[in-house]
Amino acid sequence: MAGTVFILGAGASRSAGAPLITNFLDSAFDLCERVGLGEGEKRDFELVRVGLNALQLAQSKARLDITNLETVFDAFEMAALVGRLGDLESEQVARLPEAMRTLITVTLEQRIRLPGADGGMYPCPVYQSFAEMISQLRHETKLWPGVITFNYDVCLDHAFYCVRVPSTYHLSESDQQDRVNLLKLHGSLNWAHCPECRTVQERSLSDLLARLRLRPGGTTRRLEVAAKTVRSFECRKCGKRDGQLMIVPPTWAKARYQAPLQPVWAAAAAALRGAENIFVCGYSLSETDTFFRYLYAVGSIGAATLRRFWVFNPDRSLEGRFREFLGQQAEGRFQFHGMDFENMVRHVAQEMAGEV
Repeated sequence: MAGTVFILGAGASRSAGAPLITNFLDSAFDLCERVGLGEGEKRDFELVRVGLNALQLAQSKARLDITNLETVFDAFEMAALVGRLGDLESEQVARLPEAMRTLITVTLEQRIRLPGADGGMYPCPVYQSFAEMISQLRHETKLWPGVITFNYDVCLDHAFYCVRVPSTYHLSESDQQDRVNLLKLHGSLNWAHCPECRTVQERSLSDLLARLRLRPGGTTRRLEVAAKTVRSFECRKCGKRDGQLMIVPPTWAKARYQAPLQPVWAAAAAALRGAENIFVCGYSLSETDTFFRYLYAVGSIGAATLRRFWVFNPDRSLEGRFREFLGQQAEGRFQFHGMDFENMVRHVAQEMAGEV
């Protein structure tokens, strides 16, 4: 058995408290009403709301799903690129993508709660089970599976750290071997990039956790790492200190991010090329996500013979979308399972153990 790749979408982090893409904005604005945010955060949340209102007016000219986080993020990036969105001032338009990053960051770090006790913070149980399964597969097959994820949060990163599964983001070609490739295609809350030389650096979870102040009491804790990542940034290449959080919109036109993220995307293509088993969970294969469609089409061309392409999602209406996407590849290889992330981990672990 060789070449196993897991592809994780927003549904995988739902059990930790992260909103889904389709209700992310509603969850964010509800949070803004109930939680005491800083003045800068409030301004950014309000700017996103103003931008949404402007997009609402554009509905008479073009249909946009402005309830979908990815669609709105893409639209704000385009507006900043062309310098215009309705009656907004130019400074507001230019600020929209960064305001969206603030909203995403705050919402994820406020909504995601991890178990806490005795002054410590522990992995989300389902992610711990997933990390343990990855470790077991490595022990049994002598090969590390790969993980491709569209999620910005660090739930899985934290689980790998706690379970002592060595992992690499593959942000450079020289990243160490003999560890799990954790390939975060759209960036991460513990990544920052330098606007001067466009390099990306991650902050290690061990360093961030050492700096994290855990409040006493309570059974759950928030893993807040984004602010510390940006504040402590110092570019190793040019020395610049004003790093920006590396959170990338899902659009395929990622020219601004191509250079710093190219090693990650190349590693994802290589993983798909060598995959015999592909397990997808919590990812809806949105019609607008042309980036992954092209990445898979190009990356999956290779010598490996695909044995399984299994999709796990409680939303059974997505089965037809995946079948159409795979075409002839689906014959004899594709299975759709109406399961959430927790049941996927259990099912795949049993299936793979039976082959060793």
